[in-house]
Amino acid sequence: ADDKRVYFTIGAAAPVSIIDAASGKVIAVCKGSDAPQKLLLSGGVLVAKMAKGLLAFDAATGKQLKTLTGTANTVEFVYDRGVIYAIIGQPYGATKSPSKSVTLKALDAESGAAKWVKTINHYVGGSLVVKDASLAYCTNNHVVCCQSVSGKISWSADSPGLNVKPAKRVKVKRLRPGDLAGGQDNLNPTLVLTDAMLYCSTVKAVKAYVRKSGKLAWTGKNVQNYMKSSDIFVAGGLVWTGLLNGHDPLTGEIKRRLTQVMDTPMGHDRCYRNRITDTYYINSKTGGSDFVSLTGKGEFPAPWVRGTCGLGPLPANGMLYA
Repeated sequence: ADDKRVYFTIGAAAPVSIIDAASGKVIAVCKGSDAPQKLLLSGGVLVAKMAKGLLAFDAATGKQLKTLTGTANTVEFVYDRGVIYAIIGQPYGATKSPSKSVTLKALDAESGAAKWVKTINHYVGGSLVVKDASLAYCTNNHVVCCQSVSGKISWSADSPGLNVKPAKRVKVKRLRPGDLAGGQDNLNPTLVLTDAMLYCSTVKAVKAYVRKSGKLAWTGKNVQNYMKSSDIFVAGGLVWTGLLNGHDPLTGEIKRRLTQVMDTPMGHDRCYRNRITDTYYINSKTGGSDFVSLTGKGEFPAPWVRGTCGLGPLPANGMLYA
């Protein structure tokens, strides 16, 4: 969503609809976008991952801008400043590429032309991030930061344990401290880039690196989501973990600890990533959308407001779309 529109499909096989964010009225339909697998909105461009590859649409009108050639096997992608960065290969599940080798392509969003291409060995799925001049990702044992303009590696930090093996199946409904839930792809690390820092969270720990140099600035604790990777957010001037702790971005000092009292009626959190706004940390302890004030002065549970598994709700424009 942006400040005026919401983008979604009315049915799994339907094309992408552009909806007025305030009224719900359909503004336009993106022709040729039937049954999209992933959507990304940035800079006035809507990119849809289709079975045949990536399609770029004008985010306001729904007009198709370009079919990006050579992207048929794209499994994930990010967009920044007119460039689409696509991971091509299979770093997930039992059919993953040998040694998890994938191709990373930087493509001009308007022309579709490749700016650069590189191979990444032992890539950990879902870890690709980009912001301005920096692009980062994880391999089995390293956090890697590159120049987004060329793909050239700026620094690489040794970080064992990024590719966590799944534990034995958890039979209890409510996870106990230290329990891991889900298969291999539910345990992958999470990366977040800011102007000054790169944060990497595994299922139980956070590492904060100086963006320019790769120096390890601080470490902290975290916790896995239910059937999803751990969260790390930057909001309200602090870095937030799944433990509801707000850390100083540069030093890691815990500046604020949030408490959450209501955690029922559902026996476990929903199986999608949590959300955050400038005002609330939104998790699903009750089984719905639970709003915990970032000031520590309020908790507003909504047990029956849910998103579908794997996706979750969307907070935007002062509203929650679910």
